[in-house]
Amino acid sequence: MLAMMEQSERVMGKDDATPDEAYLFPNGLAGFVEDRRFAIMYPGHGDCVCLQSIDNIEVAFIMTPWDSERLGLPPALGAEEMKLLDLHPGDVPVWMLVLNPFVDGEWVTANLRAPIVVNERPRLAIQYIRNEEQELRFPWMRQPKPAEDDAAA
Repeated sequence: MLAMMEQSERVMGKDDATPDEAYLFPNGLAGFVEDRRFAIMYPGHGDCVCLQSIDNIEVAFIMTPWDSERLGLPPALGAEEMKLLDLHPGDVPVWMLVLNPFVDGEWVTANLRAPIVVNERPRLAIQYIRNEEQELRFPWMRQPKPAEDDAAA
């Protein structure tokens, strides 16, 4: 995860990420199968990153690392996913959750049903759609309170 965040600092502020800076999603993402090249942008604080489509500026997602203390271990990948990610014995993928700050006034929610799995070495990633029932809107963190200056305006 740290390497991903350090790399993403180089992408911040660029108009276009080059193919060698992109993470390739061979199958796209649910609802966005045509979008396969993404940059991961990190503002330099906290544990959230932005997954931004390189080819479609309107497609972007906020992500945070999988939290094993809260959720347990991430799911086991099957042979097909291992092949798509070019994972070899000993490789440890990075698991991320997509956050949604817009669907609940009290909570920022996390999609546990379709986490993102990244192999940083070849810059490959997939959305791992889980067959078992998992929450689509898991309460992840409370919505940030507006700053007092913003509330007075």
